[in-house]
Amino acid sequence: MDPYREPIMTNPISKITLSEDLVSKDKLLKTEFHHDLLSHYDLHHLAIMPLHSDHRHFDVLSAWRGESAGEFDLKALNTS
Repeated sequence: MDPYREPIMTNPISKITLSEDLVSKDKLLKTEFHHDLLSHYDLHHLAIMPLHSDHRHFDVLSAWRGESAGEFDLKALNTS
């Protein structure tokens, strides 16, 4: 199960958000989602941009980076 789903559905985001703002790295590392998917594809850093939300759906654009690429610069992502 995607550990990011519940935080987004219970507290919808309205701007670009980094993964650690939703789920701590310690908590993520303990999940099957990390062990079964993320770690196999070197997916370590996530930036999420909300696209649409209503009472039943929440659509986002997810951008992932590998460990060697480093974390996203949130300030740069929010620049118009």
